Amino acid sequence: MHGLLERREAFGRPQRLGVSGPLLCVAVFGIRSESYSEIALRMWEVSATQQRTASYDTVYGMRSTSKSDYELILYDIPSPSPEQLRSNLQSKGFHVHVVADFGQLVSASQRIDNPVLVVDTGEEQDEAVRHIRQLIDEKSLQAVPLVLIGRDVDVSERILNQSFPVAAAVSRPCTTNDIIEGIAYVIRTWETKRRDKAAAETVVPPESVTPQQTLAPQHALYKEYTNVAELLFNLLQKNNLTEKVFGGHLYPTLSHEERIQRLEILPQGAEGEALRVVHSEGGKWTRCHLLRTAFIADRIATALQFPDKQRLTIKSLCLYFGCAFRGKDQDLLWRDYAKSNAQLLRKEICSRVKDGAMKVAIDHQQPALGNLLALLGRLIGGEESIKEEESYLSASLVMGCELADRICFQSGFWSPRSAYHLLRRFKSGKLNELHPMILASLMKFLSESIAASPSALLLPKAIREDPKLLEEARKLREEPVGNGEAKIPLNSLEPGMRLSRPLRAFDGKQVLSEDLVLDEDLIMRIWQLAAIRPLNAPVIITKEASS
Repeated sequence: MHGLLERREAFGRPQRLGVSGPLLCVAVFGIRSESYSEIALRMWEVSATQQRTASYDTVYGMRSTSKSDYELILYDIPSPSPEQLRSNLQSKGFHVHVVADFGQLVSASQRIDNPVLVVDTGEEQDEAVRHIRQLIDEKSLQAVPLVLIGRDVDVSERILNQSFPVAAAVSRPCTTNDIIEGIAYVIRTWETKRRDKAAAETVVPPESVTPQQTLAPQHALYKEYTNVAELLFNLLQKNNLTEKVFGGHLYPTLSHEERIQRLEILPQGAEGEALRVVHSEGGKWTRCHLLRTAFIADRIATALQFPDKQRLTIKSLCLYFGCAFRGKDQDLLWRDYAKSNAQLLRKEICSRVKDGAMKVAIDHQQPALGNLLALLGRLIGGEESIKEEESYLSASLVMGCELADRICFQSGFWSPRSAYHLLRRFKSGKLNELHPMILASLMKFLSESIAASPSALLLPKAIREDPKLLEEARKLREEPVGNGEAKIPLNSLEPGMRLSRPLRAFDGKQVLSEDLVLDEDLIMRIWQLAAIRPLNAPVIITKEASS
């Protein structure tokens, strides 16, 4: 398709394209997953380094923008009828227009301020592909956020996120309220992107720069190694953590609150009941986010053999962290403050956490937790360096786990591509503000999550269901190894291991040749690749290297 590179640029920097005000697009599709194989193959290279899965959560509501600021354009909505849907949406405060063809759709989107486009492509596969290509190839819509509403729309999110700045899915059967909540999500996300873009482009006068705008010095261990990956693997080996199971295999499944609650993360007794009350004050996404954060932190604290009292304090800190974000401030919980251009956001979150610390200390009568939460805020703001003290280790652990979850579960669902980018940041030293032992443990935890997640779903259906490829993958899993060989799971690879056979991707392409000795850099690359491209595992190595 022409114009893909331009559309990817539009993903990073949304453009107005001659339309005043924010432009939104909400599309309704009712097509099956096999319709996307050709498009997915043609757009795979473009999406290799930039992808964000978008979905919506019913907790999200409209931000400061009024519904009346947006005008809906309905195009070919079969059920409910356009008139019925128009009436339902008007009753919710939206202005609604109905158009008869794609040309009128484009014309209306350029003529109307703040349009929201609602489109149905029908049930036929050919019609679905034709409409998708129309939307993608129409230059005036290249910077338009997109919501998909229809049957099996989740398979189209990845494709459309490659061309549009925001994409979310609302699966059928759905109600008008579901549609409105999907619209609310993209409005909120779009406004946040616009605000972040404006903040990044704001020039700060030199005299206004204060010492607090520079992060505090990193832990001394980072200065002893030129390669961050080498440091992290050395820490795992020295602490006998390379073969320990952290529980990361459960993490990709924790998208629903009911599933998370079955893990019984909250303690029993009066203290657990108090935490439940605090936890219930947040919205659905916030509740799931904080419980997942507590889950990761507790698994890592257990692996590091923290005392039981410290583990309980850490879980409590994860949940009291939410006291700093109530109402519309909950939006701050899913935004990535560790990016290089997010200094203003980092300071805002730091300030909110400090305010929350006072609330925990005074209103909840938990002064010790309040002090620990204030320390966490200062670490987020880059105002303090990590020290070898229990309080700093606990705060750094919660900071790392909370940041990892807001990145990997930003859409409400596990995103292996986000995990891929997070590992890249570990390796490049962009998160060295965390304690190195915490960073190493998070790396190990995420490697288990990546190895357990069904990354084959990222492949087109024709490839992932190819009988020959499935048979090759089965043979590797079940075939006995030869003398002097051993099978090692991806997440158990260690520096110094030597490949006995080539490492291949699921599609049959060779990734690494045999007789290659793995180092820290190669192992991290393997984990990163496994997040976005299925690899045939386990890896077969020589027994000497295994020992």
